[in-house]
Amino acid sequence: ITSRKPIYQQYDHQVQTNTIISPGEADASVIQIKGTSKGIALTTDCDSKKCYLDPYIGAMMAVVEACRNISCVGATPLAITDGLNLGNPEKGDVQFQLFQTIKGLRDACDKLEIPVISGNASLYNESKNYSIFPTPIIGAIGLIDDFQNCISSSFKKEKDLIIALGNDVFGDNPKYLAGSEYQKLFHKQLSGKPSLNIDFEKQLQKVIRKLINSCLIKSAHDCTSGGLAVTISECCALGDLGAEIDMPITSNWEIPLFGENKSTIILSASLKNYEKIKEVCLSHSIPCKKIGIVSSDKLIIKD
Repeated sequence: ITSRKPIYQQYDHQVQTNTIISPGEADASVIQIKGTSKGIALTTDCDSKKCYLDPYIGAMMAVVEACRNISCVGATPLAITDGLNLGNPEKGDVQFQLFQTIKGLRDACDKLEIPVISGNASLYNESKNYSIFPTPIIGAIGLIDDFQNCISSSFKKEKDLIIALGNDVFGDNPKYLAGSEYQKLFHKQLSGKPSLNIDFEKQLQKVIRKLINSCLIKSAHDCTSGGLAVTISECCALGDLGAEIDMPITSNWEIPLFGENKSTIILSASLKNYEKIKEVCLSHSIPCKKIGIVSSDKLIIKD
């Protein structure tokens, strides 16, 4: 889960000085449309481990996560483009993966009401007779009416509240670890079935856009690779601040901290805005929980 800065710093992302949010600062980058208050948000996303375990759900998750990245800076997703990278389609398992991937992309886009405007396919990707994991990379674009409302992922100020938005944030269902980085590194396996509630996800993204464009929150970062603990760590690192996290953790702490199959976003906000944030979330049936405060220099989760 390292920074991708060694890659993106090789490219000039300040051409024509339109950049509002640079790569690495948020879940999506934002450029302004000169002469207007509007901004365009751009991102790419895919987790090939989830796509290997379930190519249909994995492809849907790639679309959903790309759109969530767009929503987490305050923009509304407009469209996606795809790059379908798979193995040898003459083999039965890869045929199945290709069919399910395309079906997943279609169903996710239908549900989110966005078109696929372009794409490409790269097949026969294999080495020593083993195919790569199915990897439908999704590029997403979105629009925000006022780019000055855009927010980044970093925590901004000590004593700000840290809030988790999403479903079953502290749950310890084993399915949350399926295809996670934690499972790969510590359990030395890739197993289980990823899960996605796309109707809930659509509402979650609507809520985060409303909170951002109402200027109620200071930062937003979606919880994906590495789970809740890594997401909070990244918010700390980007803001050069710490956090004190006080949330209910069961004896099975690895699942709530490192499980990835949840539609969750980590926010920071001033205490004075918390009641308004709760009202917006309640009106869309999205759970909202205080989990800690921003601190000076250490990340502390319970004990």
